[in-house]
Amino acid sequence: MRKKVIQIFLIVCLVLTLVLGGCTRSETPNLPEEPAPKPLLDFDEDGLSDWFEENIAGYNPNVPNNRYIIFYYQVLDLPYETSHQSVMEREAQFFSEKGGVPPANIIELYQENATASTLKNAIDEVAKKSTENDIVFLRIEAHGGPSGISGGVSYKELDEWLNQIKAKVILVTIESCYGQCALPILENGDYPRIICATVGSDIAGSIGRDLRFFPVVDVIYGDGNGYVSLEEIKGFFEEERFLTREELEGLKEYFRNWEGDRTGLPFNPDNPEQLDLYYLPSEVKDLSNIAPEIYLVEYNPFTQKEYSEIKKSLLELREKGLYQSVFETASLISEILEKEGASEERIWQAKTGP
Repeated sequence: MRKKVIQIFLIVCLVLTLVLGGCTRSETPNLPEEPAPKPLLDFDEDGLSDWFEENIAGYNPNVPNNRYIIFYYQVLDLPYETSHQSVMEREAQFFSEKGGVPPANIIELYQENATASTLKNAIDEVAKKSTENDIVFLRIEAHGGPSGISGGVSYKELDEWLNQIKAKVILVTIESCYGQCALPILENGDYPRIICATVGSDIAGSIGRDLRFFPVVDVIYGDGNGYVSLEEIKGFFEEERFLTREELEGLKEYFRNWEGDRTGLPFNPDNPEQLDLYYLPSEVKDLSNIAPEIYLVEYNPFTQKEYSEIKKSLLELREKGLYQSVFETASLISEILEKEGASEERIWQAKTGP
């Protein structure tokens, strides 16, 4: 009798095991075809992985390379809807969400809040935190004149304020009328500086915010390692984003013959000296030649498969001498994304930009 009870008990246990096991298997989702990638180590907690710092940027992975960013926008005569304030706000979001920069390290000064006083305070705040291992980026967009920008900021004062900051490099982009006049004033400092006139918004685009720019900067103007350095951006700017001397002379001639309303012009077309001062060549000044060593973010906006196909196509264009410009390749990149099953939003961004 006892043996029979044991047999019945074992049968019940077996049935329960099969039933419960079957339920468990039916509720378990299918495993991914490939295991999820393990998160990369970031020993110094600076938002850049140890692997990236050792293999790409050449930074010491045991020493933090913190990044600090100041956005300054002061164009009061434009309403928000048509101003670039929203562009800067999205760039700040990009650096935080994609670039690994803590929100506490990003200072945004817009319109009425963008003044000489607030900018000095922001620089003072960064100077209290930064070390000679850190990267500081000051992005300025404002009305400008030969000696400074709107908000009451003179280039001479800005030069003095920046000297308070200890950094591996201080990157300053100035997008304003007469912005080139800042170059000789700001190009040299106590710590290495890179000063760029007229194309500040293209920095974020080149490091991954713009799906059109990133692969061109990396593959056509760089080493194709999947990340973008400031040296690669510099090459892209000089070749594709700056006006040539011939184009500048053409603009001068155009405004010498200007017959329309002159009240909105930032110069007197009848004054050749003002024209020469206004239409100076855009440049990137890097007296320390440190741009090849600087990576602002560890980010690639494409999947490995997408980027492999994009890189192969761009290299083929370059080798055959068929590459023309970043805008000529936008359709090529969007077609590859479509082929790889990317979302409609990403395909559209590859065609038109962010």
